Amino acid sequence: PPSEMLGLQRSSRLLSPLLLRSAKHWPARQIWSAVKPVPPDPILGLVARYKKDPNPNAVNLAQGAYRDGSGKPFVLSSVVKAEKRVAQQLADGITNKEYSGSEGNAEFLAATVRFAFGHDSNALNENRVAAIQSLSGTGALRLAADTLKRVAGVDKIWISNPSWGNHAKVFEAAGLEVEYYTYLDKKTGTTLDFEGLVSHLSSDEIPEGSVILLHCSAHNPTGVDPSEEQWKILADIFTARKLVPLFDSAYQGYASGDPDVDAFALREFDRRGKAAIPTMLVCQSYAKNMGLYGERVGALAIVAHSTEKATTVQTN
Repeated sequence: PPSEMLGLQRSSRLLSPLLLRSAKHWPARQIWSAVKPVPPDPILGLVARYKKDPNPNAVNLAQGAYRDGSGKPFVLSSVVKAEKRVAQQLADGITNKEYSGSEGNAEFLAATVRFAFGHDSNALNENRVAAIQSLSGTGALRLAADTLKRVAGVDKIWISNPSWGNHAKVFEAAGLEVEYYTYLDKKTGTTLDFEGLVSHLSSDEIPEGSVILLHCSAHNPTGVDPSEEQWKILADIFTARKLVPLFDSAYQGYASGDPDVDAFALREFDRRGKAAIPTMLVCQSYAKNMGLYGERVGALAIVAHSTEKATTVQTN
């Protein structure tokens, strides 16, 4: 109405001189003035240096990524075929660009958990798995950390010594305290200290019910994995001490060339059933095994002790 317009105009005339005087005496707020520069990621920083290097004989050894004989990026033929199929389905109107649900693409989630757990999975066949799409494996780890801290009330997580450099950073950023369990043999530097690992996981230093990060295959950074028989012994310890496994599965199919072989560990834990190991978490990445580095494709799966609880976890 005209009366309201007149009122706004009068208010504006009254406020203008005040705003001008304020601007003269108090400068605009600079919220970034105290921010300090963060050093570049050592791996990604080295990649950036490689890209800028004018030497035609320079070789990029910073990241593990598929390359052809000339050192150029190599895309798997299966990925090329899949992308053509996706593009064709979009062109034919079979698919679209509508929003997915909050958990992500339902078809992808169904496929990724089946890829991890296998077709004879107890947890999947009993509908005890909640899953959510993530920004590759790192995103899955952060989602797992946040869920453990915020939803489950977990304060501490145990990771191997050594472990991937970002593991501790991701968990600490979510508010979790990080401790280390025995893994690599300090004498050889190249073999698994299985006796020390068993002793540590069985000791009172690690309380019953603790969350333990396990590398599903191709342990990063050592490349040293337990054997299948050793994984069975570890599953026995987790059962006896009610430990909660969090599997980081970044190399399924890449380590041995066989996805089923590389998934043995988490499937062995799943085979024990909900009475023995009622819950576990699995973080998946498709950067390394399928060469989908830039797409950031991943997922977090959480196994609960019942269908009802899996549904509840899914909503959180």
